[in-house]
Amino acid sequence: MVNKTKDKKKINKADLSKDSKIKSEQKAEEYLAGWKRAKADYTNLKKQTEEHQVEMIKFANKNLILEILPVHNNFKHALNYIPEDQVDSDWVVGLKHIKSQLDEFLRKVNVEEIKTEGEIFDHNLHEAISQEKQEKLAEDTITKEIETGYTLNGQTIRPAKVIVSTK
Repeated sequence: MVNKTKDKKKINKADLSKDSKIKSEQKAEEYLAGWKRAKADYTNLKKQTEEHQVEMIKFANKNLILEILPVHNNFKHALNYIPEDQVDSDWVVGLKHIKSQLDEFLRKVNVEEIKTEGEIFDHNLHEAISQEKQEKLAEDTITKEIETGYTLNGQTIRPAKVIVSTK
């Protein structure tokens, strides 16, 4: 009878040891799964933060660029109204040089002029300020640019003001 009791105790201890081991393994798996989720969440957060920083850097100078664009437009317009007899004057050459420097600066910071005349009106790029009847052109074709529009890194920062054809 004593042997049977000892055998039962041994069995119970063995069962308890197996149960304890199984519970420990389950806890370890649970902790490992939690750690993996936390690591994946951290990796995703890090990636999102990096993407956000890249976007912030791309558009950090947007307000400065918007202040420079009217100056660029004024140079562009001024060069269109130079009298023919003064085209080769030193002051005109200087103006052209300044405008080309502005053009180069805008190219370097990924600013591009929006195409207008002859293009189909796109409300994402253009702002229609007037319409005019044009039988020869397809409807919603841009007939005239009033003010140049610009994109920064492919995003419209100032829509082009245009006149659009109607039938």
